[in-house]
Amino acid sequence: MLELDRRAARLAQRRNLVRPVASHAGAVSARPGRHRLLKGVGVNSFENFVPGKAKQFIACNHEGYVIGETLMYCHGEQDFELVSGMPLLNWVEYNARTGGFDVAIERDNHTAGNPSGKRVKFRFGIDGPNAGKIFAEAIEGEAPEIKFFGTAKIRIAGCEAMALRHGMAGHQGVELSGRYEDGAAVRAALLDVGRKHGLRQGGTLAYFSTPSESGWMASPFPAIFTSEKLEAYRRWLPASAWEASAQLGGSFVSNRLEDYDVTPWDLAVDRRMNFDHDFVGRAALEKMAEQPKRTRRTLIWNKEDVSRIFNSLQEPGPAFRLLRTPCSSYAYQQYDAVRRPDGALAGLSTFVGYSANEAKFLSLAMMNLEDAEIGAELTLTWGETDGGSRKPQVERHRQTEVRVTVAPASYAEAVRKMKYAAVASATRAGRPPSPGLIRGGPLPLRRRRRRRPRATWSSIDIKDLKAPVFACRKYCARAVPASPRQKVEFQMRFETDVQGAADHGAYTGALKTLLGGYSVELTAADKRSVDLALDILPKGTEVFVAALPNSKVADVVATAARLRRAGLTPVPHIVARNITDQRALRSLLAQFAAEADIDRCLAIGGDRDRPAGEYSSSLQLLQTGLMHQFGIREIFIACYPEGHPKIADECLKDTRSRKLAIAARDGLKVTLLSQFCFDANPIVRFAETIRQESVTAPYRVGVAGPTNRALLLKFALICGVGNSVRLLKGHGDLAAKTLSGETPEALLTEVADAAAANPALGISGIHFFTFGSLAKSVQWAEQYGR
Repeated sequence: MLELDRRAARLAQRRNLVRPVASHAGAVSARPGRHRLLKGVGVNSFENFVPGKAKQFIACNHEGYVIGETLMYCHGEQDFELVSGMPLLNWVEYNARTGGFDVAIERDNHTAGNPSGKRVKFRFGIDGPNAGKIFAEAIEGEAPEIKFFGTAKIRIAGCEAMALRHGMAGHQGVELSGRYEDGAAVRAALLDVGRKHGLRQGGTLAYFSTPSESGWMASPFPAIFTSEKLEAYRRWLPASAWEASAQLGGSFVSNRLEDYDVTPWDLAVDRRMNFDHDFVGRAALEKMAEQPKRTRRTLIWNKEDVSRIFNSLQEPGPAFRLLRTPCSSYAYQQYDAVRRPDGALAGLSTFVGYSANEAKFLSLAMMNLEDAEIGAELTLTWGETDGGSRKPQVERHRQTEVRVTVAPASYAEAVRKMKYAAVASATRAGRPPSPGLIRGGPLPLRRRRRRRPRATWSSIDIKDLKAPVFACRKYCARAVPASPRQKVEFQMRFETDVQGAADHGAYTGALKTLLGGYSVELTAADKRSVDLALDILPKGTEVFVAALPNSKVADVVATAARLRRAGLTPVPHIVARNITDQRALRSLLAQFAAEADIDRCLAIGGDRDRPAGEYSSSLQLLQTGLMHQFGIREIFIACYPEGHPKIADECLKDTRSRKLAIAARDGLKVTLLSQFCFDANPIVRFAETIRQESVTAPYRVGVAGPTNRALLLKFALICGVGNSVRLLKGHGDLAAKTLSGETPEALLTEVADAAAANPALGISGIHFFTFGSLAKSVQWAEQYGR
């Protein structure tokens, strides 16, 4: 295994290997066998799984619980290679030998479990900031461009090898494999090239230190021990099998082995599932999909409690269970209880270790959905009961409680941002990967071409900006001389439109169509905007009434009632974290129904750091089933094209799916309402993503209306649209209009054109976040859309 620096992935020890290969009994009869075997075992789809690709392969038992996961290569139409994950390799071999499949199995077990004493393949992993450079310099010829989980055949030191774009440190890592006899030569060549790049070698401890940052929950407890349908399989397994020697450990203790079984949702691999084929466990998983129980999270260990554990070594009597570094887990299947303040079980913590990159102890956990809120503070029990178990590697110790904070998984910022980037061409050129090379990401939108001269703007201080400062006045709607005393924070280069910002005649009819049914948002406390709304908004316009943490229920209800009496359509925010209990929820819904005849609402979690009561998410509100009982016929669900600043993407997807299912159950119409952005790419990309997920609900795009620039940028950063802010640097006309307080026509035109070109995107309208400037938003929308 090779390591670049302490931030590199501790990636590839030599792994267990099983490889179905071509049968000598006859190519025709054997070729379909391997495909049928794997499709019947795995939850993954095999559509578009072609040579040159790899994937995480997962199999479950008949009850839907995970047997194992592994890495699977496709080398040919019927040539597959499965690497690592002994329980799954055993399960595949069992099905191959007992299911009547015409396949041959070649095993290449790890050295300790290999009776032949000889390996078939070497396997090296290289990861870290310079991994791409080392890879490009070490191979012979031009480095191929390899997308994430793609493969390519290469030559190193005269030896043929297979390169897999696969890393766990957030860099452009590569996993290399080839004939075992060539391993020494390949390793020597990598070390020689890597010497100038700071390459260092790592071992088993380095390898197993990666999960806390990457979020990979390796080697789950195999669900094979209690299922009646697997009795024959248990008899087939030898007593020396991996499953017989694996150890359970941790503070969670149950007399039921089923309590240690995990689902794909627990491991956050449910996205790999596809019900487009029959496989073992499909029926059970389809039922589970209606309401999964847990999801994956990272737990950040409290530093004071970690120090207390180390300090216990200097106290009389047994110390607390020692936290070894970098890997602190002391069992292959680690299960530590995580509890709420009331003592109820909130989840199970698994792998724990120290991250030198983050300077924190982190553990991966399977959390109940209601306890998975990012930022939630819980308690983890560390150490085993009764002073420890019979495991020889575990010293006698005391149990203790550790405060933990729920965080996304994967936790490492670098891992989250760079995990899927392609390797080779972009790296060798010394530039970041193109968005078109990101897995699942569309190519950048084609921008409408306009004739315009270039103009360089003077430096602008985003924090103190009071007016746009242009160096080129000729083509600007407004120009202010640059002050030499103005603070300079960064340089931006923009383009200005020859016809001026006021000329909107060039914009397409698609924009007018999109703005035809716009909605606006205001707060009950903003009396001025409420009064204006009554006077200037067209009848029937949807007006969203935000409920801030300090808003009074009576004020929000009264505002909604005023809007209704004026012929507008009030859409109040129902904020989970502002509501104490079900009785309060019933009372709130009853007031809206009686006084404002509310038939639609926006259900959101809210911004309180700590919930006012038993609700912390909008999903919990919907699960009560009370909405339709009080006349609600339509709900708006918040969505985040650029991600949520506190909630992981997989959790957003999971909860969105569950909300849609509940809405369908209760007969509620659903519209997705997005957070505001300044860039069209994430808006359109999100639309493509949800349609690929078979979500059919209309999608209304949120935009920031014309408002005070400082206020706009403040809310942008708070709301997690910092990526859009940074993209302004490269979007000339958009930045000009956004920072000058104008609504970005170019942005909305791109969205409108995309919606017109592809109606399947389901983009149904525009929602204005007015930020206290309702009049400007309405004036602009009426000018361009009516």
